[in-house]
Amino acid sequence: MRSERIKEVLGSRRIARLQGLLWFRVSFNYFIINVNEIIMTDSKVPCDFVPINPENYHRVQDFRENDRILQFREKLARKEIGYFAEHKGRTVGSIWATINKSDTPMLVRTYISLSPGHALIHDIVTGEKARGLGIGPFMTSRMAKALLEEYGMAEIVVDVSTRNHASNRMMEKIGLRKAEKMFYITLRGGRTFRLLLRKYV
Repeated sequence: MRSERIKEVLGSRRIARLQGLLWFRVSFNYFIINVNEIIMTDSKVPCDFVPINPENYHRVQDFRENDRILQFREKLARKEIGYFAEHKGRTVGSIWATINKSDTPMLVRTYISLSPGHALIHDIVTGEKARGLGIGPFMTSRMAKALLEEYGMAEIVVDVSTRNHASNRMMEKIGLRKAEKMFYITLRGGRTFRLLLRKYV
């Protein structure tokens, strides 16, 4: 049993080293330009949509590991926009977005190019005990509405791995349809190559 665990750890380290040199991703892109394209979805339990800020970011520990606290602090330092889903005083999920308020395109998450006035929704996570309650669609629809109406974004992209079937079903639940199937390759964490595999009507 111990030898199997050692092999598993060594295998994961090799994968991590390889990903540092060569990383690829196949994903579906969903685009939102109008709030009317979104089905505002409520969760099965009452939830509040609470902005993440320097005073409350540590509350991620309600539903994730303590090492996420530092990650959330770093996200805020990078000016990312985050929200918690809160149920009965406890955070049960979180969602983040990166926005481009500059005059030039910017590369985010090493592979997505964001035009000025555009936003990327990412890191949609529901706590294990709250899964199956519609928290993800609740957060995603609220985030899209906030980005369009409060932050004045002209377009939002949601990038979802083709292998993440649950998240792709979630996008359909809030009224979104696949726009593109993309293939990305990143070399040594730097230069990224993009290939459009399919464009949907």
